[in-house]
Amino acid sequence: MEKIVEEFSIRTLSRSAPIYSRKKLEWLNSLYLRNREEGQLAEELLPYLEKAGVHRDQLNHHYLIQISSVLKENLVVLSQIEEYIGIFFDEKFFFAEDAKTILLDSKNREILRTILSVLEVSPEITSDTWPSLISQLEKKTGRKGKNLFAPLRAGATGKMKGPELAKTLPLLGKERTINRLKMALEIK
Repeated sequence: MEKIVEEFSIRTLSRSAPIYSRKKLEWLNSLYLRNREEGQLAEELLPYLEKAGVHRDQLNHHYLIQISSVLKENLVVLSQIEEYIGIFFDEKFFFAEDAKTILLDSKNREILRTILSVLEVSPEITSDTWPSLISQLEKKTGRKGKNLFAPLRAGATGKMKGPELAKTLPLLGKERTINRLKMALEIK
C-alpha cells in the first residue's frame, strides 16, 4: 500500500472516463471470493443468509464454514448464496422447475430408484467413500457422467446447477440425501 501511495501521481490520470466491464468485475470478484479464507467468507455470507430467512441462532458456525468452502467456486457475488441456500437448509429446500423436468422422466425415475437402493446399503457419504459410491452407481445404473449425475443432482439438491456433488453430498450426509431422493420420487 505504501508503494502505491509513493508512486501515485495525479498527472498520470487520464481525463477520459474509465471503461468498466461488468464481466471483468464479476470475474475479479469471483477470484477474490475463491481466495478468501473459509472463516472470513462464512462471516461475509451471514447477512445474506439472514436476509434469506436463515437466522444466526439456527447456524452452526462449523457447518457455515463447510458451506462457504463448498460454494466458493460457484459464487461470483455474495448475494448468490440465495440461489444455493435450499441445498444446505432443509427449511429452504425445494425442487426447481428444471430439476422437476429431469425427475419426472421415467428413465431418470428408474435411475433414482437404483441410486436410492445403493445409498441405503452404503456407508456414510464422505470424500473418502465418494469414488467407491460413484463406481457402484455407474455399475448398477449403467450410466456415467451427465446421464448419472443429472438425476442425482436434481434429486439431492433440487437444482440442475450448483457446487460439485463430490463436495455437496458428504456435507448433506447419507440420511438427508436419501430423504430428498425419496421426495423426488414422490413428485407427480
